[in-house]
Amino acid sequence: MQERKLPVQVPSEQTRMVADLLARSRFRQNLIARRSSEIAAAYKNIRPDLPVRLSESTISRMKTGSDLKKMDGGNLTLLHLTLARLVRTGDEGEPDLLRDLRAAISFAEKVLDLASESEKPRGSSYNPNDPRHYRASDLFGDHGVDLLEQALERKDAGSFRKLAVLQQLSGNSDDARFWNHCASEADPAMQSSDGINDATAAQEAFRSGRQYLYSGQGGAAEIYLTLAASKGHADAAYVMGDLFETRGCVQEARQWFSVAKSYGHSNADARLSSPALQ
Repeated sequence: MQERKLPVQVPSEQTRMVADLLARSRFRQNLIARRSSEIAAAYKNIRPDLPVRLSESTISRMKTGSDLKKMDGGNLTLLHLTLARLVRTGDEGEPDLLRDLRAAISFAEKVLDLASESEKPRGSSYNPNDPRHYRASDLFGDHGVDLLEQALERKDAGSFRKLAVLQQLSGNSDDARFWNHCASEADPAMQSSDGINDATAAQEAFRSGRQYLYSGQGGAAEIYLTLAASKGHADAAYVMGDLFETRGCVQEARQWFSVAKSYGHSNADARLSSPALQ
């Protein structure tokens, strides 16, 4: 049987590094885009291969991986340079261009190195010709494959259960029952009479999403929180709004807080009225 090829996409580890950098800076993408042309002009003599500017859509693609086949070193370097200068706005004296450039190049190289890491062969447990394996990878990317490998190689009940939760919330009930049965076999204490349903899956996904978020794994957190919110979990939608506001993504933050409000979250209306989201 011919192996099904997964769609080409930027490794989630790369987009996570970019998203974390943007989140720490707390600057909005439109401001970064405006200032990037000024920063590029300042470096044109010592780094002529930099792009002339970063557009908001380019920054979004670097952060999410959407419609992006691979990261560009020049864009990564200019992003880091722009944020470094924005952070020090108002400082007295001239910026140390070479110091900032070395730091930006180091950041870009670290991000690009993650692509080669992701191309290393997966463990033998992951089989892209197994429909259940392929669906987990297709829907949940690297995180789905990581769960499969942990579950199958270590007989880890928690990873089996997470696969069941994610598939249940994605509408794949047959896969959800299968992985839930595997979880019960790996750890009989996880066996329950009612199996798995949307309500319990949404609550478990919310808890897992928060844990990943607090441990700095924003990409994995979004998978769980988004799916939980899709089943009416108000707290999950609220946390997604908070996450996007932290990243400076005002439109996305407002959308998620609006969803949380429609689910009856008591604090969502106040967040929608806050000056930061106007």
